[in-house]
Amino acid sequence: MFEPSRFFSSQKNISRSPGRVICGSFVAVILLGTLLLSLPISTRSGQFTPVLDALFTATSAACVTGLVVYDTYQHWSLFGQGVILGLIQVGGLGLVTLATFFQMTLSRRMGLRRMELARASIGADNFAQVRRLLKTVILGTLAVEAAGACLLAFTFVPRFGLPEGVWVSVFTSVSAFCNAGFDLMGRYGACVSLTGDVSNLMVTVPVLLLIILGGLGFVVWQELIAFLRRRTPLSLHSRIVLRMTAFLIAAGFCGFLLLEWTNPETLGRLPFFTRIEAALFHSVSC
Repeated sequence: MFEPSRFFSSQKNISRSPGRVICGSFVAVILLGTLLLSLPISTRSGQFTPVLDALFTATSAACVTGLVVYDTYQHWSLFGQGVILGLIQVGGLGLVTLATFFQMTLSRRMGLRRMELARASIGADNFAQVRRLLKTVILGTLAVEAAGACLLAFTFVPRFGLPEGVWVSVFTSVSAFCNAGFDLMGRYGACVSLTGDVSNLMVTVPVLLLIILGGLGFVVWQELIAFLRRRTPLSLHSRIVLRMTAFLIAAGFCGFLLLEWTNPETLGRLPFFTRIEAALFHSVSC
C-alpha cells in the first residue's frame, strides 16, 4: 500500500545523500567563483569578464583541469588570481572536507550526518578513520604546500621581489599539489607555463614532487606514514596506486626520451641531463 509519508521521507533522504551534497557543494563553489571572476575587480583591465568565460575558468579551477581561456597572469588581477587559487584549493580538498575539519577543530563534535558526509568526501572506509584522516588531509596538505612554496621562493623571490615572489611561490605550490596546472608565468608570454625554467632544478624538482604527492591521495599518505612508523602492511588500494603511479611515470619517461631525444623542437635542443629532467617532468605532469 502506498504511504505518502514514507515516500517523501525516502525522497528527503535521497536528496540529502552524501554524493548529492558533495556535488552540490562543488556547484555552489563554481557559481560563486563565476560571480567573482566576472566582476571588474577580478581583471587587470577593470572590465567585466563574459559570464561563460568566467564560468569556464571557475569550473576548470575547482575541478583542477588546468584548461584556460585567458592567461592567468595577463588577464586576471591579484584579486582574480586569489579567487582562482581559492577555487583550486577548495577543488583539491573538497568543500565538505574543509567545512568538516573546521567544525571538528572548533567544536570537536560531529553528528552522524556530518560524519557520513566527511567519510564519503575523503574516501574513508569507516567512521573511525574520519577524524584521523581529516587531520592528515588538511594539515598534511598545508604542510606540503608550505614546504613547496618555501623551496620555490628561493628562485622566485630573488627574481620577482619579496611580495610578488612569495605570491608566485604559494600559487605555484598549491596549483602543483592540487594538480591544477594554473601558473603565473604569463609575464614572459601567454601560456608559457614553466618552459622558461626547464633547466632550473630549484623549480622543476619541487613542482614535480608536489604533483606526485598530490596525485597519490590522502588514504595512501596515511598508510605510507603508518608503514614507515610501524611497518603496517599497505592495503590493496595503496599498493595498486603506488605501483601504477611508478609504472606510468616510468613508461612516460622512457617514451618521451625515445620519441623526442633528437627532436630539435623539444628535447633535442637541451643539454644531456636537462633532457632527462624534462622527460621526467613531462611524464609526471601528464
